[in-house]
Amino acid sequence: MKEIIIPLILCLCISCGTSHNPPNPTLTQVEQVLFPSGIKGELRYVRNGQPLVILLHGPGFDRKVWFLGTSDDYERSGRAVLLLDVYPGGSPDGVSLASVASDVHSIVEQLRGRFPVIVFHGVSLGAAIAVRTQADYMDANGLILQSLSPQSHFSGIRQADAAALASSPEIKIPSGIRSLFVDPTGSSVELQAQDAGPLNAPMPRGLALAWLKLHDDPSEVRISGVGDRVLVQYGSSDTNLAPKGDWNLGIGVKVYPQIGHIFDLHRRELRTQVISDMLSAADRFAPVR
Repeated sequence: MKEIIIPLILCLCISCGTSHNPPNPTLTQVEQVLFPSGIKGELRYVRNGQPLVILLHGPGFDRKVWFLGTSDDYERSGRAVLLLDVYPGGSPDGVSLASVASDVHSIVEQLRGRFPVIVFHGVSLGAAIAVRTQADYMDANGLILQSLSPQSHFSGIRQADAAALASSPEIKIPSGIRSLFVDPTGSSVELQAQDAGPLNAPMPRGLALAWLKLHDDPSEVRISGVGDRVLVQYGSSDTNLAPKGDWNLGIGVKVYPQIGHIFDLHRRELRTQVISDMLSAADRFAPVR
């Protein structure tokens, strides 16, 4: 066990045993990181200088959701990964899409000297955070986005229910809208188990209300300001979000059958094309040298 203190106390990293079995446990180094904003993360790498993929989870989940497959896929491809718990510390009402984007930007600034080439990969709210960060700061070499809405849609939460939720400083996503997150017709046992717990993780009120606002006004995400180094992936079962028509943004949009809002990559029959497209985009944005 070793302790690493980054100069200027940018973050505190402790190299320790992993909470997840890496693809090559003899080579992978793991640092548990606490950033000044209160955001926690797990940095997994073989060496400094690798392309770094920053993984941003969706609402109600935490960074463990990436252990369903995506983190390993990037690591096997020769990339470092940073898995973030995107809910920061501090006042729950002081959190917004813009403030979390600022937090992610500060994290990039802290790691840029070690990992100069960076890709954002986000799902749902995490994708919105990735886009907002890129639009505001242009930090990443490319974006890989899953289940990001290009148009207004019904969230499954009535206005009155949203007002009731807002009475608490931390908001739990009602179980009645879980169909928004998974394809209930064929989800794997692994995703169902993950869904049963972390989806109830509370979100800070400010961020939860910002997320609900995106359902009515997706322009808040600012997708038009990020350029064309973007891959967007959707599940065909995600009927509220799947794109209707051409975005005319010059970006790649892929739709995959039998997948819901959260991509179930434990289902082997669904993995191949999703992962292939994801890694092909990563090769374009951040090639391994």
